[in-house]
Amino acid sequence: MADLVDVVVIGGGIVGVSTAYELSRLNYRVALLTKHSIGDPDSASARGFAWINATSKLEDEPYHHFNAAGVSYYNHLARLFKTEDIGLQIGGSLRWTHSGDTSGYENQLKIGTVLNEFGYPAIKLNRSEMTALERNIDFQDNPEGLFMPQDRWLDSPLFLNKLKSAAAEMGCEFRENCAVSSFSRSSDGSVSSVVTSAGRITTRFLVVCAGLNTPKILGQIDGSVSNFAPVNPSPGLLVETESVSNSPLISRVLYPPDSGGLHIRPAGNGGIVIGAEDIDSQLPAGTDSPPPEMAENLLDRTQIFLNKIDKLRRDNKFTARICVRPIPKDDRPIIGELPGVPNTFLSVMHSGITLGPLAGRLLTELIHTGKVPETIASYSPSRFAVKSL
Repeated sequence: MADLVDVVVIGGGIVGVSTAYELSRLNYRVALLTKHSIGDPDSASARGFAWINATSKLEDEPYHHFNAAGVSYYNHLARLFKTEDIGLQIGGSLRWTHSGDTSGYENQLKIGTVLNEFGYPAIKLNRSEMTALERNIDFQDNPEGLFMPQDRWLDSPLFLNKLKSAAAEMGCEFRENCAVSSFSRSSDGSVSSVVTSAGRITTRFLVVCAGLNTPKILGQIDGSVSNFAPVNPSPGLLVETESVSNSPLISRVLYPPDSGGLHIRPAGNGGIVIGAEDIDSQLPAGTDSPPPEMAENLLDRTQIFLNKIDKLRRDNKFTARICVRPIPKDDRPIIGELPGVPNTFLSVMHSGITLGPLAGRLLTELIHTGKVPETIASYSPSRFAVKSL
Protein backbone atom coordinates (compact mmCIF):
# COMPACT_ATOMS: atom_id res chain seq x y z
CA MET A 1 0.00 0.00 0.00
CA ALA A 2 1.20 3.50 -0.84
CA ASP A 3 1.89 5.74 2.15
CA LEU A 4 2.31 8.92 0.09
CA VAL A 5 -0.64 10.30 -1.89
CA ASP A 6 -1.97 13.56 -3.26
CA VAL A 7 -5.39 13.34 -1.61
CA VAL A 8 -6.89 11.40 1.26
CA VAL A 9 -10.68 11.16 1.09
CA ILE A 10 -12.47 10.09 4.27
CA GLY A 11 -15.91 8.56 3.73
CA GLY A 12 -17.14 5.69 1.57
CA GLY A 13 -20.66 6.90 0.78
CA ILE A 14 -21.95 8.49 -2.42
CA VAL A 15 -20.20 11.80 -1.74
CA GLY A 16 -16.83 10.30 -0.85
CA VAL A 17 -16.66 7.73 -3.63
CA SER A 18 -17.82 10.29 -6.22
CA THR A 19 -15.11 12.71 -5.08
CA ALA A 20 -12.44 10.01 -5.22
CA TYR A 21 -13.58 9.07 -8.73
CA GLU A 22 -13.46 12.67 -9.98
CA LEU A 23 -10.02 13.30 -8.47
CA SER A 24 -8.69 10.09 -9.99
CA ARG A 25 -9.90 11.20 -13.42
CA LEU A 26 -7.51 14.15 -13.11
CA ASN A 27 -4.63 11.82 -12.23
CA TYR A 28 -4.45 12.64 -8.54
CA ARG A 29 -3.10 9.83 -6.40
CA VAL A 30 -6.05 9.19 -4.10
CA ALA A 31 -6.54 7.01 -1.04
CA LEU A 32 -10.12 6.66 0.18
CA LEU A 33 -10.58 5.60 3.79
CA THR A 34 -13.82 4.22 5.16
CA LYS A 35 -14.61 2.44 8.39
CA HIS A 36 -17.15 0.23 6.57
CA SER A 37 -17.28 -1.68 3.29
CA ILE A 38 -18.20 0.28 0.17
CA GLY A 39 -21.51 -0.77 -1.37
CA ASP A 40 -22.54 -2.69 1.74
CA PRO A 41 -26.36 -3.05 1.64
CA ASP A 42 -26.43 -2.12 5.33
CA SER A 43 -24.43 1.09 4.86
CA ALA A 44 -25.98 4.53 5.31
CA SER A 45 -25.93 5.22 1.55
CA ALA A 46 -27.82 2.02 0.79
CA ARG A 47 -30.50 2.36 3.44
CA GLY A 48 -32.12 5.59 2.28
CA PHE A 49 -34.95 6.36 -0.13
CA ALA A 50 -32.42 7.24 -2.87
CA TRP A 51 -34.67 9.62 -4.82
CA ILE A 52 -32.74 11.72 -7.35
CA ASN A 53 -34.74 14.90 -7.84
CA ALA A 54 -35.14 18.65 -7.79
CA THR A 55 -38.90 18.36 -7.35
CA SER A 56 -38.86 18.76 -3.57
CA LYS A 57 -36.62 21.85 -3.56
CA LEU A 58 -38.87 24.79 -4.39
CA GLU A 59 -38.39 27.47 -1.73
CA ASP A 60 -34.82 28.39 -2.75
CA GLU A 61 -34.36 28.75 -6.50
CA PRO A 62 -30.52 28.53 -6.57
CA TYR A 63 -30.70 25.39 -4.43
CA HIS A 64 -33.33 23.95 -6.78
CA HIS A 65 -31.03 24.58 -9.75
CA PHE A 66 -28.13 22.93 -7.88
CA ASN A 67 -30.27 19.83 -7.41
CA ALA A 68 -31.47 19.93 -11.02
CA ALA A 69 -27.83 20.05 -12.10
CA GLY A 70 -27.24 17.05 -9.83
CA VAL A 71 -29.97 15.15 -11.69
CA SER A 72 -28.40 16.10 -15.03
CA TYR A 73 -24.98 14.93 -13.88
CA TYR A 74 -26.35 11.43 -13.41
CA ASN A 75 -27.41 11.55 -17.06
CA HIS A 76 -23.80 12.48 -17.91
CA LEU A 77 -22.53 9.48 -15.94
CA ALA A 78 -25.07 7.27 -17.69
CA ARG A 79 -23.48 8.30 -21.00
CA LEU A 80 -20.01 7.40 -19.70
CA PHE A 81 -21.19 4.07 -18.33
CA LYS A 82 -24.28 2.01 -19.03
CA THR A 83 -27.37 3.24 -17.21
CA GLU A 84 -28.03 -0.21 -15.76
CA ASP A 85 -24.39 -0.58 -14.63
CA ILE A 86 -24.59 2.46 -12.35
CA GLY A 87 -27.99 1.49 -10.93
CA LEU A 88 -29.72 4.57 -12.35
CA GLN A 89 -33.46 3.98 -12.57
CA ILE A 90 -35.40 6.26 -14.89
CA GLY A 91 -39.18 6.70 -15.00
CA GLY A 92 -39.72 10.05 -13.32
CA SER A 93 -41.99 10.69 -10.36
CA LEU A 94 -45.76 10.98 -10.15
CA ARG A 95 -47.93 12.71 -7.61
CA TRP A 96 -51.67 13.09 -7.63
CA THR A 97 -54.53 14.53 -5.64
CA HIS A 98 -58.29 14.15 -5.64
CA SER A 99 -60.21 16.78 -7.58
CA GLY A 100 -62.39 17.38 -4.53
CA ASP A 101 -59.40 18.18 -2.32
CA THR A 102 -59.24 21.92 -2.95
CA SER A 103 -56.16 22.67 -0.83
CA GLY A 104 -54.32 19.59 -2.11
CA TYR A 105 -55.10 20.49 -5.70
CA GLU A 106 -54.01 24.11 -5.22
CA ASN A 107 -50.74 22.97 -3.65
CA GLN A 108 -50.08 20.56 -6.50
CA LEU A 109 -50.90 23.26 -9.03
CA LYS A 110 -48.42 25.56 -7.31
CA ILE A 111 -45.73 22.89 -7.38
CA GLY A 112 -46.24 22.35 -11.10
CA THR A 113 -46.21 26.09 -11.82
CA VAL A 114 -42.99 26.71 -9.88
CA LEU A 115 -41.20 23.72 -11.39
CA ASN A 116 -42.06 24.78 -14.91
CA GLU A 117 -41.01 28.37 -14.17
CA PHE A 118 -37.67 26.98 -12.96
CA GLY A 119 -37.30 25.00 -16.19
CA TYR A 120 -37.89 21.60 -14.58
CA PRO A 121 -40.74 19.92 -16.51
CA ALA A 122 -43.95 19.06 -14.63
CA ILE A 123 -46.75 17.64 -16.76
CA LYS A 124 -50.44 17.46 -15.82
CA LEU A 125 -52.03 14.03 -16.27
CA ASN A 126 -55.57 12.72 -16.04
CA ARG A 127 -56.65 9.38 -14.60
CA SER A 128 -56.34 7.37 -17.80
CA GLU A 129 -52.89 8.77 -18.48
CA MET A 130 -51.74 7.90 -14.95
CA THR A 131 -53.22 4.40 -15.23
CA ALA A 132 -51.17 3.89 -18.40
CA LEU A 133 -48.06 4.67 -16.34
CA GLU A 134 -48.97 2.68 -13.22
CA ARG A 135 -51.46 -0.10 -13.94
CA ASN A 136 -51.38 -1.53 -10.40
CA ILE A 137 -52.33 1.72 -8.68
CA ASP A 138 -55.96 2.44 -7.78
CA PHE A 139 -56.37 6.10 -8.78
CA GLN A 140 -59.54 6.93 -6.89
CA ASP A 141 -62.08 9.78 -7.03
CA ASN A 142 -61.28 11.48 -10.34
CA PRO A 143 -57.65 12.39 -9.54
CA GLU A 144 -55.47 15.13 -10.98
CA GLY A 145 -51.86 14.09 -11.61
CA LEU A 146 -48.48 15.78 -11.96
CA PHE A 147 -45.62 13.92 -13.65
CA MET A 148 -41.93 14.93 -13.30
CA PRO A 149 -40.11 13.01 -16.06
CA GLN A 150 -36.58 14.04 -15.04
CA ASP A 151 -36.73 12.48 -11.57
CA ARG A 152 -34.84 9.24 -10.96
CA TRP A 153 -34.02 6.79 -8.19
CA LEU A 154 -30.79 4.94 -7.53
CA ASP A 155 -29.66 1.44 -6.67
CA SER A 156 -26.98 2.89 -4.39
CA PRO A 157 -24.82 -0.22 -3.77
CA LEU A 158 -24.61 -0.85 -7.52
CA PHE A 159 -23.65 2.78 -8.17
CA LEU A 160 -20.99 2.78 -5.46
CA ASN A 161 -19.40 -0.43 -6.65
CA LYS A 162 -19.29 0.76 -10.25
CA LEU A 163 -17.65 4.09 -9.39
CA LYS A 164 -15.27 2.31 -7.02
CA SER A 165 -14.23 -0.04 -9.83
CA ALA A 166 -13.77 2.84 -12.28
CA ALA A 167 -11.71 4.86 -9.79
CA ALA A 168 -9.58 1.83 -8.87
CA GLU A 169 -8.75 1.32 -12.56
CA MET A 170 -7.40 4.89 -12.57
CA GLY A 171 -5.19 4.18 -9.54
CA CYS A 172 -7.38 5.14 -6.58
CA GLU A 173 -6.61 3.05 -3.51
CA PHE A 174 -9.59 2.03 -1.37
CA ARG A 175 -8.89 1.15 2.25
CA GLU A 176 -12.10 -0.28 3.60
CA ASN A 177 -12.74 -1.09 7.26
CA CYS A 178 -9.96 1.38 8.00
CA ALA A 179 -10.67 3.79 10.87
CA VAL A 180 -8.93 7.17 11.21
CA SER A 181 -7.30 7.73 14.61
CA SER A 182 -5.38 11.04 14.35
CA PHE A 183 -3.80 13.68 12.12
CA SER A 184 -0.45 15.45 11.88
CA ARG A 185 -0.21 19.12 10.89
CA SER A 186 2.39 21.19 9.09
CA SER A 187 3.66 24.58 10.24
CA ASP A 188 1.08 26.35 8.05
CA GLY A 189 -1.76 24.45 9.76
CA SER A 190 -2.49 22.07 6.90
CA VAL A 191 -2.90 18.34 7.49
CA SER A 192 0.32 16.56 6.49
CA SER A 193 -0.59 12.98 7.37
CA VAL A 194 -3.45 10.78 8.48
CA VAL A 195 -2.93 7.99 11.00
CA THR A 196 -5.22 4.99 10.50
CA SER A 197 -5.65 1.51 11.88
CA ALA A 198 -3.58 0.33 8.90
CA GLY A 199 -0.76 2.87 9.23
CA ARG A 200 0.16 6.47 8.41
CA ILE A 201 -0.55 8.14 5.08
CA THR A 202 1.20 11.37 4.03
CA THR A 203 -0.93 13.67 1.88
CA ARG A 204 -1.14 17.11 0.26
CA PHE A 205 -4.92 17.43 0.51
CA LEU A 206 -7.59 16.06 2.83
CA VAL A 207 -11.28 15.74 1.92
CA VAL A 208 -13.78 14.84 4.65
CA CYS A 209 -17.01 13.32 3.30
CA ALA A 210 -17.98 11.42 6.43
CA GLY A 211 -21.62 12.41 6.88
CA LEU A 212 -22.63 12.30 10.53
CA ASN A 213 -19.05 11.54 11.59
CA THR A 214 -17.74 14.76 10.04
CA PRO A 215 -17.77 16.86 13.28
CA LYS A 216 -15.95 14.08 15.14
CA ILE A 217 -13.24 13.88 12.49
CA LEU A 218 -12.82 17.65 12.45
CA GLY A 219 -12.44 17.52 16.23
CA GLN A 220 -9.55 15.09 15.77
CA ILE A 221 -7.86 17.65 13.53
CA ASP A 222 -8.51 20.62 15.81
CA GLY A 223 -11.26 20.98 18.39
CA SER A 224 -11.83 24.58 17.35
CA VAL A 225 -12.99 23.73 13.80
CA SER A 226 -15.70 21.15 14.48
CA ASN A 227 -18.28 23.96 14.57
CA PHE A 228 -17.84 24.39 10.82
CA ALA A 229 -19.85 21.20 10.28
CA PRO A 230 -22.99 21.48 12.43
CA VAL A 231 -24.67 18.24 11.37
CA ASN A 232 -27.54 16.55 13.19
CA PRO A 233 -28.82 12.98 12.81
CA SER A 234 -32.35 12.61 11.46
CA PRO A 235 -33.74 9.07 11.55
CA GLY A 236 -36.17 7.85 8.92
CA LEU A 237 -38.24 4.69 8.69
CA LEU A 238 -38.49 2.71 5.45
CA VAL A 239 -40.43 -0.47 4.72
CA GLU A 240 -39.37 -2.67 1.82
CA THR A 241 -41.51 -5.46 0.40
CA GLU A 242 -40.72 -8.42 -1.78
CA SER A 243 -42.30 -8.74 -5.22
CA VAL A 244 -45.61 -10.47 -5.91
CA SER A 245 -44.84 -11.64 -9.47
CA ASN A 246 -42.20 -11.46 -12.16
CA SER A 247 -43.18 -7.88 -12.98
CA PRO A 248 -42.47 -4.86 -10.75
CA LEU A 249 -45.30 -3.54 -8.59
CA ILE A 250 -44.64 0.06 -9.67
CA SER A 251 -42.30 1.79 -12.12
CA ARG A 252 -41.45 5.18 -10.61
CA VAL A 253 -41.40 7.31 -7.46
CA LEU A 254 -44.97 7.95 -6.28
CA TYR A 255 -46.51 10.59 -3.99
CA PRO A 256 -50.15 9.55 -3.39
CA PRO A 257 -52.78 11.91 -1.92
CA ASP A 258 -51.80 11.36 1.71
CA SER A 259 -51.75 14.13 4.30
CA GLY A 260 -48.65 12.67 5.96
CA GLY A 261 -46.36 12.83 2.95
CA LEU A 262 -46.40 9.14 2.00
CA HIS A 263 -43.84 8.31 -0.69
CA ILE A 264 -43.19 5.04 -2.51
CA ARG A 265 -40.59 3.87 -5.00
CA PRO A 266 -39.74 0.60 -6.73
CA ALA A 267 -37.26 -1.74 -5.06
CA GLY A 268 -34.60 -3.52 -7.04
CA ASN A 269 -36.25 -6.87 -6.28
CA GLY A 270 -39.56 -5.87 -7.89
CA GLY A 271 -41.20 -4.86 -4.63
CA ILE A 272 -41.53 -1.36 -3.20
CA VAL A 273 -39.90 0.93 -0.64
CA ILE A 274 -42.23 3.06 1.50
CA GLY A 275 -41.64 6.09 3.73
CA ALA A 276 -43.65 9.02 5.10
CA GLU A 277 -42.72 12.46 6.37
CA ASP A 278 -45.07 12.36 9.35
CA ILE A 279 -43.68 9.00 10.53
CA ASP A 280 -40.11 10.29 10.29
CA SER A 281 -41.00 13.37 12.33
CA GLN A 282 -42.20 11.12 15.17
CA LEU A 283 -38.97 9.13 15.42
CA PRO A 284 -36.82 10.27 18.34
CA ALA A 285 -33.10 10.91 17.76
CA GLY A 286 -31.10 7.78 18.37
CA THR A 287 -33.79 5.42 17.06
CA ASP A 288 -32.10 2.34 15.61
CA SER A 289 -34.90 -0.22 15.74
CA PRO A 290 -37.97 0.14 13.48
CA PRO A 291 -41.18 0.49 15.54
CA PRO A 292 -43.50 -2.31 14.27
CA GLU A 293 -46.65 -0.21 14.63
CA MET A 294 -45.16 2.52 12.44
CA ALA A 295 -44.17 0.00 9.79
CA GLU A 296 -47.73 -1.34 9.76
CA ASN A 297 -49.01 2.21 9.46
CA LEU A 298 -46.97 2.71 6.28
CA LEU A 299 -48.30 -0.53 4.84
CA ASP A 300 -51.91 0.38 5.75
CA ARG A 301 -51.66 3.69 3.95
CA THR A 302 -49.97 2.20 0.89
CA GLN A 303 -52.52 -0.60 0.55
CA ILE A 304 -55.25 2.00 -0.05
CA PHE A 305 -53.65 2.65 -3.45
CA LEU A 306 -51.83 -0.64 -4.04
CA ASN A 307 -53.95 -3.56 -2.93
CA LYS A 308 -51.48 -6.13 -4.31
CA ILE A 309 -49.34 -5.77 -1.19
CA ASP A 310 -52.09 -7.42 0.89
CA LYS A 311 -50.72 -10.91 0.21
CA LEU A 312 -47.18 -9.74 0.98
CA ARG A 313 -48.38 -8.49 4.35
CA ARG A 314 -50.21 -11.72 5.15
CA ASP A 315 -47.12 -13.73 4.21
CA ASN A 316 -44.87 -11.35 6.17
CA LYS A 317 -42.78 -10.64 3.08
CA PHE A 318 -41.55 -7.22 4.07
CA THR A 319 -38.81 -5.72 6.22
CA ALA A 320 -38.39 -2.39 7.98
CA ARG A 321 -35.21 -0.41 8.51
CA ILE A 322 -34.02 2.87 9.97
CA CYS A 323 -31.90 5.22 7.86
CA VAL A 324 -30.14 8.07 9.63
CA ARG A 325 -29.62 11.16 7.50
CA PRO A 326 -27.02 13.90 8.12
CA ILE A 327 -28.88 17.22 8.26
CA PRO A 328 -26.73 20.39 8.27
CA LYS A 329 -27.92 23.09 10.67
CA ASP A 330 -29.44 25.26 7.92
CA ASP A 331 -30.59 22.32 5.73
CA ARG A 332 -28.09 23.23 3.02
CA PRO A 333 -24.94 21.44 1.83
CA ILE A 334 -21.57 22.18 3.40
CA ILE A 335 -18.97 22.14 0.63
CA GLY A 336 -15.63 23.92 0.57
CA GLU A 337 -12.31 24.51 2.28
CA LEU A 338 -12.17 24.27 6.05
CA PRO A 339 -11.34 27.69 7.56
CA GLY A 340 -8.04 27.70 9.43
CA VAL A 341 -6.86 24.39 7.95
CA PRO A 342 -5.42 24.94 4.46
CA ASN A 343 -5.97 22.22 1.85
CA THR A 344 -8.62 20.46 3.95
CA PHE A 345 -12.09 20.33 2.42
CA LEU A 346 -15.57 19.29 3.57
CA SER A 347 -18.49 17.86 1.65
CA VAL A 348 -21.54 16.87 3.69
CA MET A 349 -25.25 17.17 2.91
CA HIS A 350 -28.64 15.58 3.35
CA SER A 351 -29.33 15.34 -0.39
CA GLY A 352 -26.25 13.21 -0.88
CA ILE A 353 -27.90 10.90 -3.41
CA THR A 354 -28.99 13.75 -5.69
CA LEU A 355 -25.98 15.99 -5.18
CA GLY A 356 -23.12 13.58 -4.39
CA PRO A 357 -21.70 12.95 -7.88
CA LEU A 358 -21.94 16.61 -8.93
CA ALA A 359 -20.56 17.77 -5.56
CA GLY A 360 -17.59 15.47 -6.16
CA ARG A 361 -16.92 17.08 -9.52
CA LEU A 362 -17.26 20.64 -8.21
CA LEU A 363 -15.07 19.98 -5.17
CA THR A 364 -12.46 18.44 -7.46
CA GLU A 365 -12.58 21.60 -9.56
CA LEU A 366 -11.97 23.69 -6.42
CA ILE A 367 -9.00 21.54 -5.38
CA HIS A 368 -7.54 21.48 -8.88
CA THR A 369 -7.90 25.17 -9.76
CA GLY A 370 -8.02 26.85 -6.36
CA LYS A 371 -11.13 28.70 -7.52
CA VAL A 372 -14.56 28.20 -5.93
CA PRO A 373 -17.18 27.18 -8.52
CA GLU A 374 -20.09 29.62 -8.44
CA THR A 375 -22.57 26.78 -7.89
CA ILE A 376 -21.15 25.99 -4.44
CA ALA A 377 -19.95 29.45 -3.40
CA SER A 378 -22.82 29.99 -0.94
CA TYR A 379 -22.36 26.58 0.70
CA SER A 380 -18.90 27.16 2.16
CA PRO A 381 -18.29 25.98 5.76
CA SER A 382 -17.11 29.53 6.50
CA ARG A 383 -20.75 30.59 6.87
CA PHE A 384 -20.74 28.91 10.28
CA ALA A 385 -17.92 31.05 11.60
CA VAL A 386 -18.69 32.40 15.08
CA LYS A 387 -19.34 36.12 14.80
CA SER A 388 -17.82 38.29 17.49
CA LEU A 389 -20.03 40.85 19.25
